[in-house]
Amino acid sequence: GEYIHWTVLRRVARDSGFGKVADIRAAHGRTASYLVKYLTKELRPASKEGDVRRLEEARALAPRYAEFIGNEIQKAYLESYSDYGQNLFDPRIANTGVDWGVDEAVVRLVQRGTIPPVIVVGVWSTADRMPEYSPWQRAPDYARFLIEELMPRVNAEFRTLTGPAHTAVMGSSMGGLLAFHLVAHHPDVFGACGCLSTHFPLSEAMVTRHSPGVASVTHPDTTPYIIRDIRAGMTVPRGTRYWFDYGTEGLDSTYEPAHAAVRAWLLQQGLVEGKDFVVRRYDGATHNEASWRARLDDPLTFLFGQQRGTRSCPRPRAARVHD
Repeated sequence: GEYIHWTVLRRVARDSGFGKVADIRAAHGRTASYLVKYLTKELRPASKEGDVRRLEEARALAPRYAEFIGNEIQKAYLESYSDYGQNLFDPRIANTGVDWGVDEAVVRLVQRGTIPPVIVVGVWSTADRMPEYSPWQRAPDYARFLIEELMPRVNAEFRTLTGPAHTAVMGSSMGGLLAFHLVAHHPDVFGACGCLSTHFPLSEAMVTRHSPGVASVTHPDTTPYIIRDIRAGMTVPRGTRYWFDYGTEGLDSTYEPAHAAVRAWLLQQGLVEGKDFVVRRYDGATHNEASWRARLDDPLTFLFGQQRGTRSCPRPRAARVHD
């Protein structure tokens, strides 16, 4: 159809004198003139008769491509930031050999008209992901990295719609905790989160047992941190939205009590289930990329779909995913 690869757009920008892709506006005449030359050169056949035919085709197509470019340059996209970036797109580098299939899911949903185009930023995890993603350890430092270093660079390089109405964050397991933390503590930046198999059972006792280097506690508290925070009076930032889910097998089989407590808390805060938040159980699903991949359409639709909740502002256009 009328798709032009970014390499072509860069050539259009460079050779037609716009400087860079972002500088192309709706200067159709100039762009069309360049595209006639470009298409003629690229499609040049062996015969003279073919030359004439291809030139006619190029002249016919160039104005349509120029119009497409002019319209495309004026678009801006929702953002989604995701943890465990190495597990999102390519099974060859995914931890378990199975990726989330985020690219396929987004394209599939966009083609169906379920969600608008979304730029997904996958942030790779490190061996220290447990303390880095934990809201009760180093998540504040991670948030500073995202907000002060990574996001400004992404927004400078791509046509993103900024602000919480246009930016969501996703993650699984510890990444789910991080996604929740980012929305709960930075609602001016992230307006919604998709938290898959969120590790809500995390407690002081669990950190002491599984995190080398953490100061030992004689009698560590086994109460999940999230329950302690709820009891301490934690509140939900106004206008934020939440997707939580979990399976029934493996590690996920321990998640229902904490998710039930979070659901009750959200209802007490006045949020409307199905609009402002979702807590969903997937029978037979376990704690791995294959299970998250199988249900990814659901949180993406909740976060970015046409009926994404009660806000009257535009839908989010960018997502960061953390696994």
